[in-house]
Amino acid sequence: MPVSHDCFGVKWIMTVPIICFDLDGTLVDEHGRIHPADIDVLVNTKDALFIPCTGRPMDSVVAMFHSNGLFQDIPMPFPAVVQNGSAVYGPGGEQLFYKCFSKDVQHQMLEKFDQYPEISFMLMERNRTLLLHPTEVGIYWMNRFTAGWEECDESSRNNDFGKATCISDDKEVHAELTNQLKLMPLEIMVSMSAIYDINPQGVSKRSGVLSVMEHLGLGDSPVYAAGDGENDLELFSLAQATFSPNTSPEHIQARSNYVVDMTQNGLLTTMLHAAGI
Repeated sequence: MPVSHDCFGVKWIMTVPIICFDLDGTLVDEHGRIHPADIDVLVNTKDALFIPCTGRPMDSVVAMFHSNGLFQDIPMPFPAVVQNGSAVYGPGGEQLFYKCFSKDVQHQMLEKFDQYPEISFMLMERNRTLLLHPTEVGIYWMNRFTAGWEECDESSRNNDFGKATCISDDKEVHAELTNQLKLMPLEIMVSMSAIYDINPQGVSKRSGVLSVMEHLGLGDSPVYAAGDGENDLELFSLAQATFSPNTSPEHIQARSNYVVDMTQNGLLTTMLHAAGI
């Protein structure tokens, strides 16, 4: 007989569909808004397990949901994979897993960043976000994606960082950094035009979702995944069906089973229909 789980009002069984979705550019538009149909789905659907999967830190995810009127008086009722998989949370906000760079790798990486004093780098700790080399562009993106941040100074450089982001839309900078970092044990990819993400080796949204599934005993559940960036493609490899907004780059749409017009009924209704809900 299937095992039933009940946590924060969300019930599922061992084979419940797992609905994974990126936030920025996917569930959330450029103004930080979630489609009303998706808000309704998140509040009222009890036959699926939702997992936001994002490069944002957790405080930014919570703030984003609050700004859309969601979960303001209760903990977020489903798991979350944040910092592109370096931090994983269970239902209710319990941190299950945190993976940071080794000190040696982090030291080498920051030395590379120091070669670009005109470029901002976002550095995420377990519960805090720092900005190395603040610039106008860097501050803009920090204010867009995070609930709060501090400037990184010398005293912070040895802290435990789980994710680093180069904030620049200069593709030559991305190429130069890739060339300098490619021999180091790192995961590197561009998630948006100005967002160049770096994580510890083996860390991804896919690894984060797998850790949630293992923790909750949902290893046999089908996965449905939505995203709009290169950092979503490894998660796509785990999914039974994949989805991308019609505003995604063409090569992301080409890897998707469903290309969704988000202006119609949002994202999640299409994902639930594909899952048979």
